Amino acid sequence: MKKLTLLVVALVAITFANCDWKKGVSSLAKSVTGVDDANYDYAKGIVGTDAGDFENTFDKLIEKRGIKLDTLQIYFINTTFRDKTCKVKVFALDDKEKNTLKSAEANYDNEHLRYLGGEMIVLKTDEGKRAKYEQYQDLLFSYPEVKPLVAKLPEMIKAVKEKANSTSYISEWQIERDQETLAFTTTFKTAAKEGQNIQKGDYKTFVFDAEGKLVSEK
Repeated sequence: MKKLTLLVVALVAITFANCDWKKGVSSLAKSVTGVDDANYDYAKGIVGTDAGDFENTFDKLIEKRGIKLDTLQIYFINTTFRDKTCKVKVFALDDKEKNTLKSAEANYDNEHLRYLGGEMIVLKTDEGKRAKYEQYQDLLFSYPEVKPLVAKLPEMIKAVKEKANSTSYISEWQIERDQETLAFTTTFKTAAKEGQNIQKGDYKTFVFDAEGKLVSEK
């Protein structure tokens, strides 16, 4: 199976993805289905730092967006944290016939937690043709399949913090299937803290395997 490349809007690559196929955004329309108090401790960092905080956010997101968990086929889970805002985003299969993937997002700011959705992407082959379901179905997964790895997020985040520069913070993590082995991988990225001079090694990438063990650092 060939790898994928994630492209957004005007086919501008997101550096977090490391793949060879192409994704194009077919729509960026978003609708708000609920707003809660943020009630989030930004001092602790990215969602997933404490046991249960990602699960609680995910469960609420599924509820607010009216998503049926038993039929949800996830492509990747992505979480970002920066400038006192954080997002939990899930991309999953939307239409098997049209081969579209759709996002659901929990978006925290200083005051509110908003539940968004509607960002659509399609997968394209190197030849520019829209990929068929049979070509990427093995990359999709259910939440119960990945839940044991999600439970290890606090351990993985702790390991990254121990290895990362003291002048950096965890800005992003993503869980997906490896496109060659189909095993789960979790990739973390760090960035320089706001107001600090950028130090060598502030921007690093850490990759963990399906068992939650660190296998790559660069």
